[in-house]
Amino acid sequence: MPAVAEVLETVLHQNARDVTRNIPLSNDTVQRRIDAMAEDTEETLCCVLRQREFSLQLETNHFYWPTSDL
Repeated sequence: MPAVAEVLETVLHQNARDVTRNIPLSNDTVQRRIDAMAEDTEETLCCVLRQREFSLQLETNHFYWPTSDL
């Protein structure tokens, strides 16, 4: 990724190879970061939904209601 290397060298004034070697990319690290982002996204969405008024429109013909339960 030559563009990334150029940006790193321009912005950080360090060799891109040295910088990228220090980035942990094990499966556990990547999975942990994905899980953290997913949790943050879910928390943010739930917070927004709790603060807003909204309605749901349901079409009853998509649900099966046995007549014995009515």
